[in-house]
Amino acid sequence: MLGDRTVARFRTSARYEQNDPKKEGINLAFSGAFARAAGNLAEVQEFRRLLEKGTLAPRDAGAPMPAVTDMSAAPFKMPRIPLSRQSIERTVGQVLSAVATIRIGGGHGSGFLIGHAGYLLTNQHVVGSAEKVQVVFANGLEVTGAVLRRDPMNDVALVQIPVRARSILPIRSDMVGRLEEVYAVGSPMDEALQATVSKGVVSALRIDPSTGIRRIQADVPISAGNSGGPLLDKFGNVVGITASHVVHERAQNLNFFIPIQDALKALRIELQSTKTSMRK
Repeated sequence: MLGDRTVARFRTSARYEQNDPKKEGINLAFSGAFARAAGNLAEVQEFRRLLEKGTLAPRDAGAPMPAVTDMSAAPFKMPRIPLSRQSIERTVGQVLSAVATIRIGGGHGSGFLIGHAGYLLTNQHVVGSAEKVQVVFANGLEVTGAVLRRDPMNDVALVQIPVRARSILPIRSDMVGRLEEVYAVGSPMDEALQATVSKGVVSALRIDPSTGIRRIQADVPISAGNSGGPLLDKFGNVVGITASHVVHERAQNLNFFIPIQDALKALRIELQSTKTSMRK
């Protein structure tokens, strides 16, 4: 039997500016602000726990992540590019050129290039159910991207843009360790803050016992809009994807990231040592 009852209360807010005068400007501003507020709510860890009906357990993530993507789908195959051995301070320009803002409706998130054929990774909660999204780079380039694959359970999505990418981020195959230095890149809060870089350390590795889903916990400062952006090691290699943060008056920098290995597995993306073209 169905019934209405309150299981939790959350408060979220957002702002949206409609700069171009339009007849329906008030409605656009309202819907834009509502969409951004809903996006902020999707990043609240307690809210996501209610949806997943599970709680992150404070123990090491040693168990493998269950793959929940349709395993009948053929894997995407792409060449594995060499890891960076230079400090991120020296390669930050190339890193920033590979990170983009993902815009949908009145809200936005972040994403990053992983393949020269225009493939980006982001969060599923950033793209939602959309088939097309706007992808905006720091140099001003704005293109329409197609959502190719998505996995709601692991909160990851694969997007392709119709532009060959010159800068892509190398992907690290091993898991980060506790106290390792990491960097988050994205567009926190407002698109005008695109290409923001923040720094921290890995606090712990967590696993949800009810789903087997792993998360990297780190104290890297993130905000709404960072979702889908890369978590990088000190050389600028991808180790994770920004997923969520705890919003509470007594919480400070309790942030969670999807291990890049788990994201690739969920989306059926295979990195190969030999050069090959990506295919569905």
